[in-house]
Amino acid sequence: ALFAAANVVLDDAKSRAPVKTGRLRDSGYATTVRFNNYIPDPKRLRKIKPRPGTAVVAFSSRKAHLLEYGTGPHVIKPKRGKMLKIGENFVPIAHHPGSRAHPFLRPALDENQGEIIRVMEREIEKGIDALMSE
Repeated sequence: ALFAAANVVLDDAKSRAPVKTGRLRDSGYATTVRFNNYIPDPKRLRKIKPRPGTAVVAFSSRKAHLLEYGTGPHVIKPKRGKMLKIGENFVPIAHHPGSRAHPFLRPALDENQGEIIRVMEREIEKGIDALMSE
């Protein structure tokens, strides 16, 4: 029941996720102690392990939290070498103005509360029916 309900949120969050390359959307997964649809990828973060009785819906893209919450103004310094290439120019540092949030996961949870409950009720009823017919 938890996994089915988590997938309701996941499907909606994927449909809301900003798409440039599709990697963010494709990094979404749902997981419980027994089930998951996580796809390992060395360029992504590791799967979050849920506690018993819980479900996790997450995005393993390294940029997911930056898009969900936005960023404040910050300075970008070169990792290697002494200059950054921005367009055709080379600069020693860049002052980034920040970026606005593009929430996709929290709205998917908030706006699907009723459906989450309906899916869990349906899955629990299926489980009870299966036990009763044994």
